[in-house]
Amino acid sequence: MYTSLPAITSLILITVSSLLLGVTSQTDQSGTCNSCCQGPAGIPGIPGNGIPGSPGNNGSPGNNGLPGRDGLKGDRGDIGSAGPAVKGLSWPLGPSGEMGEPGPAGPRGIPGKVGPNGMRGSPGLAGQPGPIGEKGSNGTAPEIKQSAFTVIKTSSQTLSGSEVLTFDRVETNIGNHYDTASNKFICHFPGTYVFTFTIASDSVSHNPWIALMKDGRKIAAAHVRDSANDFQQSSITVVLQMATGNEVWLRNADTRTRTVYSNSNGYTTFAGFLLYG
Repeated sequence: MYTSLPAITSLILITVSSLLLGVTSQTDQSGTCNSCCQGPAGIPGIPGNGIPGSPGNNGSPGNNGLPGRDGLKGDRGDIGSAGPAVKGLSWPLGPSGEMGEPGPAGPRGIPGKVGPNGMRGSPGLAGQPGPIGEKGSNGTAPEIKQSAFTVIKTSSQTLSGSEVLTFDRVETNIGNHYDTASNKFICHFPGTYVFTFTIASDSVSHNPWIALMKDGRKIAAAHVRDSANDFQQSSITVVLQMATGNEVWLRNADTRTRTVYSNSNGYTTFAGFLLYG
């Protein structure tokens, strides 16, 4: 059913008035409730035809609310599967660009390791002969050092004390370094010498015992024991380092009397020579 705006407005006013009258009648001046004596409500009036009021202004913004509590941490999700690998497309190389201008020379680097030797080249051509030099003067030949001797005893000799054994036949005396007066070899060239001697005894000799001496020091000795009453010999060979002026000779090696046998056959000898100087 359609109701006009003035009718609606009248009905609202009648309803409000009835409510106000009902409230007033419930309590008298003495404060006694008269609701039990209230009659039934009246029929609502016809609504009035008032014009609606204009909308009110927006209220002021309210204060910000308090922050809410943090929510519970959710469960970790499953790891997703890897997607298919996609191989990129390969493109052909483009054409080379033009060479640019050379840049400035950089600093010199550290020298590298020495490489292996290269192969030997072929020999070069022979050069032209040089001019003939001037003839030099004749030089002097180097001095040849020679020293050697051999002396032989042709008769027997009985020795006592430290008596020197003598020799009466000189077979070799290169350089005359063997002194026949003293029966001693005197060194003129320093170096290494070899000395050797042989002594003999017969049935009438008295066990000859002879020592080789160098400047008063006994070097070696030879002894012949003739207990068999027969001819016997004994020999000694030594190598000595000699200095200029050193002397070598033979003498009796015992304080008792000894006899050395020899004859023209030369059974008793003494020899020496320079090995190298």
